[in-house]
Amino acid sequence: MPTTDGSGRIRAHQQTALQLLKKAGWQVKNNQLVNKDGKQLSFELISNSHAMDKIIIPFKKNLAGIGIDLKYRVLDSSTYNPESPKRRL
Repeated sequence: MPTTDGSGRIRAHQQTALQLLKKAGWQVKNNQLVNKDGKQLSFELISNSHAMDKIIIPFKKNLAGIGIDLKYRVLDSSTYNPESPKRRL
């Protein structure tokens, strides 16, 4: 598991991630990490609380630095249902 010194400077880890992703067929075009069809690597994190904001928001920024799009949504507890049949993994 990669570790950091806590400074927020993770450039070396980002470069390692990009090397692994390139080996898997991804490439950076126009600051986006895309597959062979030109579709950007993108995923969504859903939470039921803003308690994770202090972790997710910097994570999103770090992913954007290597061209990955992270969508982050916070849903209220009446909407949030992790067992929903529409949930995609």
